[in-house]
Amino acid sequence: YVPIQFGGVANAVDAAFAELDDRIQHDARNIYGNGGTPPPIVGTLNIGGNVPVLPGLQVMKTGRTSGHTLGRVLAINVNNYVVNMGAKGLARFDGQILFEADPGAGLPFSRPGDSGSLICDRTGIPVALLFAGSSSGGQGNLGITGGNPVSSVLAQLGVAFA
Repeated sequence: YVPIQFGGVANAVDAAFAELDDRIQHDARNIYGNGGTPPPIVGTLNIGGNVPVLPGLQVMKTGRTSGHTLGRVLAINVNNYVVNMGAKGLARFDGQILFEADPGAGLPFSRPGDSGSLICDRTGIPVALLFAGSSSGGQGNLGITGGNPVSSVLAQLGVAFA
């Protein structure tokens, strides 16, 4: 994991990596929610692709709380993105990507509980890791979602897609 810094120090990511151990039994309801039923397949992950991330890029994600949603990039390379981390206080993030719901979606792009969702372009190329969101702002005032650029997440954690 990457420790979060407080006191106005800039963070690049809010991310961790874990590997499941097949020898340890787990409850699928804790992974999928919805009584343990995996979500429907809505696309294929394309880890070999590369896409320029620019405002307006159409994206998708599947989150634990909101399920599969469509959105678009609102802004890139956002600095001084401040997130309330609860009892620990406020944390500042630089170099972030902001997302909003698709026009006319009627539902937010993300909700609390979706953190850790992989945000991809519509062809499945990873763009960002969802880590924060607001309940207002953005398209239709449905909220703005913060994402750590996937390249920063992989670099900070020292991992790669296999």
